[in-house]
Formats: sequence, structure tokens, C-alpha cells
Amino acid sequence: MSDNLLSVKLKAFHSIAKVLMPFLTKYQTDKPMLFFLPEDLKKIVNLLLQSFVLSKNLNTGTTLQKLLCLDINNPKIHKPIENIDLGFSAEKDVQSLHVLKKIYDRQIFDLRMDCKKFLIKLTMKMLEKSPLRYSTVRNLSCLDPRNMTDKKKCLNKMNHVLNSMIEAKHVDENVCDEILMEFEDYLDNVALKHSDFSEFSPENSRVEFFYETMKTSKYRNLWKVVEMLLLLSHGQATVEKGFSINKKVELENMKEFSYVSQRLICDCIN
Repeated sequence: MSDNLLSVKLKAFHSIAKVLMPFLTKYQTDKPMLFFLPEDLKKIVNLLLQSFVLSKNLNTGTTLQKLLCLDINNPKIHKPIENIDLGFSAEKDVQSLHVLKKIYDRQIFDLRMDCKKFLIKLTMKMLEKSPLRYSTVRNLSCLDPRNMTDKKKCLNKMNHVLNSMIEAKHVDENVCDEILMEFEDYLDNVALKHSDFSEFSPENSRVEFFYETMKTSKYRNLWKVVEMLLLLSHGQATVEKGFSINKKVELENMKEFSYVSQRLICDCIN
């Protein structure tokens, strides 16, 4: 049985994939990326929500915390079915097919309803599985160089990060005042005085090298904290990459020592 809406469905899915792919590509790396994760995830979730949530309700989710509290299953905040966005190409095809009477209103209604259900499930799964549920992750954006122009916001977020680290027994409460003072000094005398911070590109630079300006006695307490946070992983890209490399170097009857040697060579080259 032929499906007149097959091409429309594929284009709708392609439109959604184009929202997700840049993020997946960007984070398929072994660089420390956790400082950029909160804002990037927020951007993706907002783009998905724009397709089916009324703008007046979407505007209430101005912060990550508010966005997480948004009840996206609530039909009262959803757009009318006829306004569910399928993506530019899909919408164009729907109009053409409707004019040619190859599809009917009921089919279009069902298509938009299915698309809405998919978007809800996808967004819910992203929010459920994403680390945005953790306060530490949400507040790590204070160490995104591009955000350091907002001193007050950064200091507030750093305060939350330190509280989480105290609870985890990674930081001594007695040095937190010094850490915050050093961070404030760093914002005033380094971040706010150099355009490199606002122009920082996570794709083209490594943040751990960028923060080498912290490796001084003046910011020794702050650097200890930042150094620990840089070790937090944003995903499994390195592990997955390792499996691929293992497969490439794999030969029959190869001894363990040979595997290790070849991996060391590959790691040095890469």
C-alpha cells in the first residue's frame, strides 16, 4: 500500500535531525566540553519546543531550571494541531499534495498529531537523560569564557558549584571565600579585559589551554577547582573512539603486548 505522505514524513524527520546533528557532531570529541553543555542543550530543547509549544508558555522557560519544570505533556500549552511545525520542506510538500487532492485534511491532521507526539517523546527523553537535571552541570556555564562578561551571574553560579563540591567532599568549605574572591578577581582583571573570552570557540580551541592564565599563585585555589571540573566527562566519545581504533589494529593471533603497543602508537599519532 503506497503512502502519499512518506516523503513528507521523511522531510519532517530530516528537519528534526538537522536540529540534533550539530550538537552530536560537536560533542563527539575528547575535549573538555561540559562547560558549554548547559547552553547548547537548552538551545536544542528550545528549538524542539518551538515546534509544538505556544510561544507565551515557552517564554516562561527563560532559565534552565524553569525549562525543566515546564510540563510539556500538558495540552494547554500546546499549539493548535494545524500550527504544529513540520519543517519548511515538509510544510511545502503538504500544501502541494493538498492542492492536488492527493491527501486530505484528516491525513494532515493525523500527520501533525503524530509529529507532535514524537516531538514530545523526544524532548522528554532528552530532558530525562540529560545531565541538566543536576545543579552542578547547569551552573558550570559560569566557566564558559563567552559567559564571563556577566560577572554577577557567573559568581552566583560558581557559588552553586562550590556548594555541590562541598557536599561531595571535593572542596573544603574554609577555602570557598578565597576561591570566590579569586574568581571575581579573574573576571575583573582577565576575562573582562580580553576580547578572547567573548570570541572563544569551543570547536576551534581547547578550554583547558585557554585557562592557562589561571595557573598562577594568584589564582591557585580557583585553579584547583577548575582543574577538577575539567576532568568531568561530557560523554563516551573517547571510549567509543577507542573501540574503533582497536578494530582497525586488530589482527589474528596478536598477543596482548602487541595490542597495547599498537594502541600507544595510534594514540600518539592522533
